[in-house]
Amino acid sequence: MWPATLCFILGTLYLSRAQSSNTAISKQSADAVDNFSVNLFKAVFNNNGGNAVVSPVSVSTLLAIIQQGSGGNTLAQLTQVLYLNQEQSKETYGQLTRNLKDSSGNATLEFANAAFVEEGYPIKPEFSRVMVQDFQSSVLTAQFSEPVEAAAEINSWVANHTHDKIQELISPKSLDSSTRLVLVNAIFFKGFWKTLFWKNRTTNDAFFTKPYTSKLVPTMHLETKLLTGDLEDLDARWLQLPFEGDQYYLLIILPNKIDGVDSVVNSITGSEFSDLLDNLDSRGWNRTVVLSLPKFKLETTLQLIPTLKEIGLTDIFSPGANLSGISGESLYVSEVVQKAEIEVDEEGATAVAATAIIGVRAIGAILNPEPPVVFTVDHPFLAFLVEEHDKIPLFASRVIDPTT
Repeated sequence: MWPATLCFILGTLYLSRAQSSNTAISKQSADAVDNFSVNLFKAVFNNNGGNAVVSPVSVSTLLAIIQQGSGGNTLAQLTQVLYLNQEQSKETYGQLTRNLKDSSGNATLEFANAAFVEEGYPIKPEFSRVMVQDFQSSVLTAQFSEPVEAAAEINSWVANHTHDKIQELISPKSLDSSTRLVLVNAIFFKGFWKTLFWKNRTTNDAFFTKPYTSKLVPTMHLETKLLTGDLEDLDARWLQLPFEGDQYYLLIILPNKIDGVDSVVNSITGSEFSDLLDNLDSRGWNRTVVLSLPKFKLETTLQLIPTLKEIGLTDIFSPGANLSGISGESLYVSEVVQKAEIEVDEEGATAVAATAIIGVRAIGAILNPEPPVVFTVDHPFLAFLVEEHDKIPLFASRVIDPTT
């Protein structure tokens, strides 16, 4: 008997900016999420030239669900890659799911999980319980022997939860009669800046895509008090650009050298990134900043199996994968794809991501108001969309050319 196909999809999160009364995940959990995020975006950026955007939390939520149904070496690898054991992972991503789903306020936050199950396919009761109770997943049926119809159902769910930003995440070619299960998580963000950029101040300024090579790009300008600081070990600077409500912010990391972005990516560590997110107030200065930031829109489609293998996850992609906690049938993952998009303009930012995984059987700020800090983003940089409550990056972006 041939192995059954196991298909997991992560979709979109629409993030609100309201203050949350939910319990934040623990420091250990946040560090684990940050470590995975750094490992993932480093591999993604190193394997994909030019502009790129990825939602690490979309991928790690999916892997956390798979981890609940894994055993043996498959479980050991997932534990190592996620920096959390099975129970810790369930607690962390269960709480994170609840925090994101329950956010409310000035903007809208949608965070949704769903499981598409082959009609009549016997998922083990404990795995089904964990999906529904801990990951708050809806369970829907599909007939994967009709791949066109099944893909349309999944893509319709993803489009609905991404406000039609992502309409074709999965191809019918990825599904067949051996597909048994598709897990979906939706992630979409839209937020307005705490201090808006005036559109009439946007000008075409030089942006150096590499030394001695520049082009004119629409650049936004703002003068206001912002938190900023230095990353001496990375030869870079950072700036926090908050969204209305202060629950989310865009973290800009700007290398001091025009061609320094790859060096920053290669040098940054999970612990350093986590420490930065935890201690922005004490590591920076709340100063008047003259900010110049290009408008940009990035769209990336990523085939993530090579990336996940690079960071140490190999077992789930082989016919010998141990996913016996999901079903009595042998299952393994055959495809992981994510579509992600982020757009930044004068009003705020919109970010959306959808990830599909398919498997087959077999505080004390220092004030110094004079002179103001000039922060000119005129060469390649990194941009992270960060959730302040749990201190985790929801999206990671590398901007090489804002116009492409």
